[in-house]
Amino acid sequence: MTKRAVSYLRTTLVWLNHYENLKKYEIDHKKSAGAYVWTFKIEDAAMFKLWLTLTDEQKRKTGILAKKTPGGTLILPPGVNLEVVNPSLSPIREQDTDILEMIGSGLNEEEGTMMGRSRSTFASANATKGPMSDRISDEIAWFSRYLRYDFWGSVFLLRSKVDSKFKNVISKEEVIGFKPTRKKNEMTGKVEYEHEPVMKKRKQLACQLIDISFPTSEMIDFEGRAKGLLGVKHGPISETLGVSNEDIARRMGFGGYHRLRLKKATEDYYLPKLLYGADAEQLQEKIEGEKPKAKNNNPKQEQE
Repeated sequence: MTKRAVSYLRTTLVWLNHYENLKKYEIDHKKSAGAYVWTFKIEDAAMFKLWLTLTDEQKRKTGILAKKTPGGTLILPPGVNLEVVNPSLSPIREQDTDILEMIGSGLNEEEGTMMGRSRSTFASANATKGPMSDRISDEIAWFSRYLRYDFWGSVFLLRSKVDSKFKNVISKEEVIGFKPTRKKNEMTGKVEYEHEPVMKKRKQLACQLIDISFPTSEMIDFEGRAKGLLGVKHGPISETLGVSNEDIARRMGFGGYHRLRLKKATEDYYLPKLLYGADAEQLQEKIEGEKPKAKNNNPKQEQE
């Protein structure tokens, strides 16, 4: 038996309790700020003794013991002064940010994620997107490995031991390289090279074939990154860099690329075809009678 290490949440819970108690004290502070006391000051001692000799009904007729209403009128006897006393409390000016920062550092989260609001500027909010996105990516990577290898890997291993027909190790053909072949171009007469993929069967665990879909974080600026690395006017990354379409779809938030491709093929089989963007624009020009624009900037050709 190995004793488990103390969780990092142990230190965070201390500051969470302090923050909760502080908010409770602030509620009591705001309640006490609305309290008040009606103070009657009788300046003459003989008048005070006379007041004590009055009955309860006579005291209520004077208005001192009557219920006070906002905007009402109160007639006081001679020698009696009335004053409303409120508690003198110092105002609260959001002085608990240090405790909130200690909680955020323990949870490894920013204030906007914890509280659902951000009091920082636009520049500082954008500066925190990068580290926060890295933390989310690390958590997704850790959890996906746990699901694939620790959980389902153990389930498939036990299943293969119980059922001999179930194979925990599967052979799958993959491209391991490219074989260049020389070919002479009949038009130009130059020698060109064509690369043919080389296939080979590789053994994989059954848990490696599982497809796991996770929500996509909206904090990553894909547009700025693509323009900075590929230029402002660039083609598709799958054609420009030769990156897998499955990886591009996963980064855009579409998990299960093979499943989506099969679903799209099923829709194309049962449903009629849709108009592509260019075809739809040409059809709109024909229906509405809009003349296509000239490709050059010659005004005479446009008039013709």
